[in-house]
Amino acid sequence: MIETDSQKTDKKLHELSVQILRFGNSGVSRIAFLQELSAILFNSISCDAIELRFEDNEKAYIWEVNRDGISSSSLKGCTRKPNSINTFSGDAISGAILEIIHKDKNAALALKTSRGSYWINNTKGFLLHHLQSLDSLKSLSSGELKFSSYVVIFFDIDPQNEGILVLKNNIDNSEQEVDFAEDLAQTIGLAIADRRVQSALRERVKELTCLYGIAKIAEEVEKPIVERLQRIVNILPESWQFPEIAVARIDLDEKTFMSSRYRKGKFQQTVRIIINGQKRGSVEVAYLKGMPEFSENAFLNEEVELIHEVARQIALIVNRDETENERLVLQEQLLHADRLSTVGNLAAGVAHEINEPLGGILGFAQLAIKAPDLGLETKHDLDRIISSAIHAKEIVRKLLIFARQLPVEKRIINLNEVILDGILLLENRCHDSDVELVMNLDDGMPGLYADAVQIKQLLVNLVVNGIQAMPDGGQLAIRTYESEGDLVLKVIDSGIGMTKSSRDRIFNPFYTTKDVGKGTGLGLSVVHGIVIAHNGKIHVTSGIGQGTSFEVHFPLTEMPVLTEDDQDG
Repeated sequence: MIETDSQKTDKKLHELSVQILRFGNSGVSRIAFLQELSAILFNSISCDAIELRFEDNEKAYIWEVNRDGISSSSLKGCTRKPNSINTFSGDAISGAILEIIHKDKNAALALKTSRGSYWINNTKGFLLHHLQSLDSLKSLSSGELKFSSYVVIFFDIDPQNEGILVLKNNIDNSEQEVDFAEDLAQTIGLAIADRRVQSALRERVKELTCLYGIAKIAEEVEKPIVERLQRIVNILPESWQFPEIAVARIDLDEKTFMSSRYRKGKFQQTVRIIINGQKRGSVEVAYLKGMPEFSENAFLNEEVELIHEVARQIALIVNRDETENERLVLQEQLLHADRLSTVGNLAAGVAHEINEPLGGILGFAQLAIKAPDLGLETKHDLDRIISSAIHAKEIVRKLLIFARQLPVEKRIINLNEVILDGILLLENRCHDSDVELVMNLDDGMPGLYADAVQIKQLLVNLVVNGIQAMPDGGQLAIRTYESEGDLVLKVIDSGIGMTKSSRDRIFNPFYTTKDVGKGTGLGLSVVHGIVIAHNGKIHVTSGIGQGTSFEVHFPLTEMPVLTEDDQDG
């Protein structure tokens, strides 16, 4: 059976429609889709140039291409305005024709088809006829009239968007060609709508994949925060519309995390990371170069929302991580306090039990040494017994201070005077140990409500600790000053310093790095106990070969509360 011309046309229309729809659904970029569409139109319709105007929600686009220049085609985009699809700046002749049609639906010298398309075979005559009704035509030059025939076909994309297909030719189009182009234009509208939906769906899938990936990373709480942030920044570029030219960067506090190939982009979007009301950093996604699809804005509205959500998720991850760390620190502090309480009770019991026999030993030894006719060796042995007993009683006193079993006698004291008094006991030891003592005491400080004996004990322990940390001599600096409502005592040595492990344990009772028999491990524990008894704080800064600094803060708010009896008396 021989096919009629009408059947051949219908078959060709069907084949081209399937081809266009399939390509629109293939996931290619807008540029690639328009280039393929142009090639199909040039192969099926007699025309020398094509102009395609179409709307995409808030945007409007114009595509211009000549038969011999598909690769050098042009796509322009702008924010959509009323009637922008008609007045969009493109080919001046097309713009004039569309403006005439827009003003007069029955424009003279233009054939109007039953489906609302316009067919102009005498473009020059058409424009001259409407010269007076359109001011923009008066500025047109004859050189701009490149085509004698224009076909203007309107088509729908969806209920909110429409398009215009303009076919330009140097010969008159036939009625059959116009009718065929009208049928094909409706398929183009469907393909544009389908491509847009498929593109939007792919972008949503990428965005959801990104957020799902971040959620999975957030669950890996056992991994360091820096590792998780690096993994987040690595997945961001793939979530944007053009991953091949996208890079990402996360700044948090003083740390920076970057995706591969990162460098400063030509187009970028940046959102701050806010944690507990404070700006802690930012998230940045950038494109390294421009793309024809960018039009006025390189980033989709959904991508603007996505980067804000990424910043929010990072803030939640960091906040949760820091909250958990604070909980663990607090838990460790509670366990440490419980251990200290147990050791303190034990130490107090032991101290009271051995204090009485020590007193007896010391008393009898002191009486014995006064006996007449003692031999020199016996007298020397008694001296050693007395010295050891005094040393043992000093250890007992430290235990009692640590256990807070000795009464605290607070009064208003001059911190500098207490320090100078305490240093008198240590000047000779500093000299013998080749330690240079540097004093820098602020004379203008107010009085401190404290126990002078305990403050002196604190100073002696810190100075002795510093001297022992400088076996080959060095410099020991003592400073006092007022800072933000606190009186500060600072003791700095130039000694061997400590490891982080030692820094974390130095205030533990009986912890010492000294050789057996050369330290009790109570000196810094006593210091810590005295600081706590005065509601103060102590900070330690140290490093191997960098010396050690102890900074003690005594709050000035610790003042006595006078009763009426005190005031009367």
